[in-house]
Amino acid sequence: MATVALIINQTYPITIELAAQTCCGLLQRNDPTSCYAIGTNGMGFGSDPDGDTFWLSTLYPDLEQKEVIDLPTWLGETCLAEGGQWIQYGYAAQKSVLPAVVTAAAHLSAVPIDVADVAVVFGLSSDPKEDLSQTWAELKSDADVYSNLASLYLKNSSHLVKQNPGYKFDVDYRPAQHHLTSEMDIGIVDFVVKSKAFSFFLPEGCVPFTEEHRLHSRIVREFSSTKSTPTAVYGYDDTVPLFGGDTYEAETNCAREHNLGQIASVSVNNLGFYSRNPVSVDNPLKVNPAPEVVYDLEKKYVAFVIGDGDNLYFLKKRNRGWVDERMDKCESRSCFPLTWTMSPRGAMDMPDIIRYYYDKALETGSDYFMLPPSGSLYSYPSQMGAEGRKLYAKMVEEDLAMMSSITTVHWEWFYSWRTAFSFYFPLFNDLTTEPRGFVLTNVPYMFPIFLYRRNELFKVIGENVVVFKPNEWRGTGGGRNKESLEDKANELNGLKGGDVVQIYATSDGGLDLDHIYDLVENYLDEDVVVVDSDTATRFALEAAKLKK
Repeated sequence: MATVALIINQTYPITIELAAQTCCGLLQRNDPTSCYAIGTNGMGFGSDPDGDTFWLSTLYPDLEQKEVIDLPTWLGETCLAEGGQWIQYGYAAQKSVLPAVVTAAAHLSAVPIDVADVAVVFGLSSDPKEDLSQTWAELKSDADVYSNLASLYLKNSSHLVKQNPGYKFDVDYRPAQHHLTSEMDIGIVDFVVKSKAFSFFLPEGCVPFTEEHRLHSRIVREFSSTKSTPTAVYGYDDTVPLFGGDTYEAETNCAREHNLGQIASVSVNNLGFYSRNPVSVDNPLKVNPAPEVVYDLEKKYVAFVIGDGDNLYFLKKRNRGWVDERMDKCESRSCFPLTWTMSPRGAMDMPDIIRYYYDKALETGSDYFMLPPSGSLYSYPSQMGAEGRKLYAKMVEEDLAMMSSITTVHWEWFYSWRTAFSFYFPLFNDLTTEPRGFVLTNVPYMFPIFLYRRNELFKVIGENVVVFKPNEWRGTGGGRNKESLEDKANELNGLKGGDVVQIYATSDGGLDLDHIYDLVENYLDEDVVVVDSDTATRFALEAAKLKK
């Protein structure tokens, strides 16, 4: 069967694109590589047609392709042909519950068609499998819609997915002030439909003491096998902005059970296409051998960690350009070790893209990988409760093996660190005798962690766990976390002999690879040695023993 390459552009309303993405997901159930979307999605942002073309041609050059530009005609000839199932909904009246429409379409194996498109665009003569514009009309609120949906489909759902139907939120803690002024990001629809996931979005679902929060907790409770089981949520929750970040983006503090973690996947399209041949613990990813460097008490060691690898959209788009830039720099300039955070969920949901990055690392010989915050999921493990923390630590251990690393970035809310040091990090001494490293970053990131002494760079817990003090570099504009090249160089050059640090570098403040290259090539003293993250972890444990 030829791969249907849907050329989606802004000449189509979102209702047509939504129907096409649903059809794509239905086709992928029989053959994951049968349907692929190229172009924009309903929200406009996240459009990466060059990237979509790149990944399709690079990873699957032997697949026969059939380009489809006229989406309504294609829909009429495939998923809406004789015998094809469809459901009716009213986009104008039901925009706020579009994720529910997608869920119903997934579980009824039917294409959602807006009432305005039935006769004008498709000329459908058969009756819909269900008319949501009628069956949901009697429900009093959006929460009632999702409650009804949960009763019907939640037990048979494969994943939880949050899709914002188009809400925009105020810039500070006013959760009730949200406005439905945008369009829904439909990129992940093919994945929802293919896998029969449960897609939902409750603007106040994470806010305690609200009706939506009670429903949100019910959804989580009924979906999870136990209240302690760490549960992944696809999408992204941006419902309550606070201190420049999103209060509930990690999901962990979004439900009473504190058993959630996020898979940041907003704007990712073609996930249903990519999610085949997943990486496994039995067949882990191949990495470069550790650099041939011996720990020396006269030297100072630094590892640069490229962040944001927890975000599947970044892995699909931004990192592609950064890796190309890194390859060019390794050929024309220097090729010191760099470590990239890489989502273990990406290794399961878009494995061929992750394998591409690992193959590129083998080409440079100097690139390495570690887990992103906080290991298996973007989450706050210390909030999960004793049993949840144990289960989560086992997940992290398996993912470290699968990703061939011993180190992970770790995030917690600022008030949870004592629990992490006392009850979470020590678990890894019981799970393995191998070194385990944790590179910390606080939430909100501008808050300090008061558990470290001023000149303390890391703590060793037990025999084999090392926990690095936060050291973030988000740009060069000046100030904390945005130090200039001169200031960052003074910090590193001023380390004592034998010191080991890990710097978590992210692009959200303007930092890019040129900043790291300029720092390493032009500002660091000769006794400052750049190593990969795993080597830094091993050296820190060695330093702790030698400096006693």
